Amino acid sequence: MHYIIFDLEWNQPSVSDKIDYKNGVCMNGEVIQIGAVRMSENKEVLDEFSVYIKPTKYKHLNRMVKKLTGIDEDTLSNADSFEKAIEKFRKWCGSEYIFLTWGYDDIDILGNNLRYLGLDTSWLPKCYNLQMIFCSQTDSENRQYALSYAVEHFSIQMDKPFHNALADAYYTALVASKLDINKGVDTYNAIVFNDKSIPEYVKNIRYKKAYRSLVSIDRLIEVSGIYRPQCCDCQKPLTDLKKYRSGMWNYLTIGKCEEHGEFAVSLKASKSKDDKFNGSQYFYQINDANRDYFKKRIIRMKESERKRRLAEKQKKDLMPAN
Repeated sequence: MHYIIFDLEWNQPSVSDKIDYKNGVCMNGEVIQIGAVRMSENKEVLDEFSVYIKPTKYKHLNRMVKKLTGIDEDTLSNADSFEKAIEKFRKWCGSEYIFLTWGYDDIDILGNNLRYLGLDTSWLPKCYNLQMIFCSQTDSENRQYALSYAVEHFSIQMDKPFHNALADAYYTALVASKLDINKGVDTYNAIVFNDKSIPEYVKNIRYKKAYRSLVSIDRLIEVSGIYRPQCCDCQKPLTDLKKYRSGMWNYLTIGKCEEHGEFAVSLKASKSKDDKFNGSQYFYQINDANRDYFKKRIIRMKESERKRRLAEKQKKDLMPAN
């Protein structure tokens, strides 16, 4: 069994890009590079993989993405399609492996792109967030350290620029080589759910998504699917839905999957200066370690909404009659 340490670079939609809902998901970032390193259970680096991908949804590269990654339209003009790149990646991964990433975003974006394009996701293996393992095995308490912090922590020589998928995968592999990965994988659930130093809002996050520059709050609600969430593991619609709202900015939906348990999906909206709507969405798995957190959150949301409606009623009662 091998560890596949992978990293992605993706293009983000610009203000003018149309963001739509397809095959049950909204593509909130289009993958333009996959970089990966294969590592043995003995932490020996065996091989590496890199492929650029020609975007088809967001063809114009976001200015910040260009600046951060150094990737431009010329780099991608003759690149592989996403389907061909994934075929190459799957073949390179082999048959027995698990994924390691730095953070939660990469596996989320990969699954998002696969589902949006109607491609198979059943091949995706268990993915472990190396950030969490790093923090559990060092004196670090902040669970969201940048990869560069971990590289500096272990005095790893930085001879490649960050924000290139292969370079970041390479650095992540070097960090992994300094850790007890077998132990980290074996005790991963305990690391994530039982460590009291990890804030509740971090320890049970499965995925997160960002939405940008939508024309209305209704459009944001629609593309996020906050009222029709799916299981993080099998993508089947959740049942027994309980929906909560606080003002026009905070939404929370609780639901169940018969096979994989109970989940919570939250959406926090904000309005930009150009009157467009942005949103941050988080997918949580509910268990005994965090159930009280959600009970308290629901109580706070209900009370906030009660106060808002009361204030609206009082304001309406004070308005002069026509």
